[in-house]
Amino acid sequence: MRTNALLREKALCAAAIAVTHLPSIMKRLLLLLFVSFLTASCNNDTAFEVSEAGDNPEIIHVSFDDFKSNPEEYYGKYVKLEGMCVRVDKRGGSTMYLIGNDPSYEIKVAAGEDVTRFTRYFEGRVMEVLGYVRDEDPIHTLTRSKEQNYYIESNRYRRIRKEGR
Repeated sequence: MRTNALLREKALCAAAIAVTHLPSIMKRLLLLLFVSFLTASCNNDTAFEVSEAGDNPEIIHVSFDDFKSNPEEYYGKYVKLEGMCVRVDKRGGSTMYLIGNDPSYEIKVAAGEDVTRFTRYFEGRVMEVLGYVRDEDPIHTLTRSKEQNYYIESNRYRRIRKEGR
């Protein structure tokens, strides 16, 4: 008789433990279901295609002559431009200026969200920039000529090594 009472007591203790830990078991189960749902929704091919199209816009290769003759044609588009850096803004390196074959025409390249700053090390070196062509606000155009109100907001850049350098 003592063994039956002892067994009943152990069974009641086990049931009590199961009942008291039920919320943690339920939490683990809900967490597992949530993670599996999240994993399944991330593997959706159509969602991946949409985000891939938005992250990789079409890159337009632009020469300095084309940009100089008709900059409004490239406004709002993602361009790739190659030129020599002639100067970097001394106040924080937020802008650099590139030239092509004609040293009298400079294109302003501003640091975008993905670029922290440009360094003065770039001066005199050939650079390749990728970014969106933007139009400066009227406050900045008061100090510059009208032909230079378009600039490139750079998302990526790199130094191009020419042969012999």
